[in-house]
Formats: sequence, C-alpha cells, structure tokens
Amino acid sequence: DAEPQEEGPVAQLRAMLEEMPVRRGRLVTCLPLYTPLMRRLRLPRIGRRYLRQVVLSELLETIPFTQEEVDVTWRHQRTGTGEDVVVVAVPREAMDQHVLPFKEARLRPAAVYSRAASLAMAAGFSNAIIVDLAQTTAAIVLVRKGAPLAVHQVELDRRDASPKERAESVARAVEQVVSYAETEADSPEEVRLPAVLTGQLVARAPLVETLKTILEQRVLPFTPPLIYPDH
Repeated sequence: DAEPQEEGPVAQLRAMLEEMPVRRGRLVTCLPLYTPLMRRLRLPRIGRRYLRQVVLSELLETIPFTQEEVDVTWRHQRTGTGEDVVVVAVPREAMDQHVLPFKEARLRPAAVYSRAASLAMAAGFSNAIIVDLAQTTAAIVLVRKGAPLAVHQVELDRRDASPKERAESVARAVEQVVSYAETEADSPEEVRLPAVLTGQLVARAPLVETLKTILEQRVLPFTPPLIYPDH
C-alpha cells in the first residue's frame, strides 16, 4: 500500500522550502490581520515605575482576555499633556496555534509580527492609510506615527463583481477607517492621510485606476525603502 501523502500547512511549508531551496535560516512570520488586538491609550503623565501597571490595567478593561491569556507589548510617547501609548495584545493560544506548524516543520520563528505592523513598516510612511489588495480581500490599515492603530477588512470574492464594484467596496472601507481616524485625531491635518496601495491586485489596472478616481485621499504607490529582488 502507498503511504498517505502529508497534507496541510506543514506539508506546504516543507514543499515551499524544498522548492526555494532553503534548509536553515532565521524565520520571520506575520500573524493574521485580526489576531493582534491594538489599542491606543491617552493617559495623564505617569512616572515610569507605574507606567506598566497603568497600561495593563487600562488595556484589560477593553479586551475579552485576562492578563495571563495575552502577551502584551507597547510603545509610548510623552506629549505636552501626558502619555500617548499604542498597545498590542496577542492571545497566547492564537500565538501557539500560529507557531505550531513551523515547529512541526522543524522551523523556529526568530520573530513574529502582526500583519498590520508589517505593512506599516514596509510602506515606509509614518502617517498613511495602507490599502492591501489581495485576491479575495482588501485590508485597510490606519498608520499613525509608524504604528497601526486600526484595521478593517472587506471581502472581494464575488466573481461577477466588476472592477468598479470592487473599487467602491474598498473605497467605502477606507471611508470607515477615515471616520475612525477623525475621532482619534488631535488636528484636521492628522486626517489628511495619503492612501498607499499594495498587494497582489495592484497590477490589475482597472481596479487601481478606478480606486484612484473615487478615493478622496491622495494615492501613492507602494515603494518600500528596502533592497529587494526584482521578482
């Protein structure tokens, strides 16, 4: 009898690495768009020795997890009125499930990023709206001061949808993110963010050209400040 063929994420990983070919190396992965929970906290000025305790206390009031169920990281900037804190919480169970296939494929991630943070860093803009056009979805990421503050995803999998209909769906999602940005902005200038287009569908001219005509934002190309191969 023939041995059963291995299937699933582990088999796909092994096949990809054999094709490249890659045997060893440092692995960096990104979590699905909605796995990390992102929060922006505006706090009064707090002494550094108390900052961690206050941030955790404020965060836990806004997420459906206990402190033991999440890994938390944050960065903060002191302003004239207090502390501006961006917090990212990742459920440990979701992290374990994400890392497991890599471990089973005898790989060990050196770092795990959120997809939203990866897009924000790759775009190279401190303040922008990233529009990531995949085959079946579009992800809209609000980036301010280099940190992703909000994410929104819209489905594009209707086969009979025209480029105009898909572009209108994306534009409505962008408007929702802009509306959220208005509630978080300290000044009108913070809402006038350019839209940066990236993703698999950027090469599809009808969709992109239609988006450029209906989006109110200035549309910029995805030109990451990185050295990368032509392919």
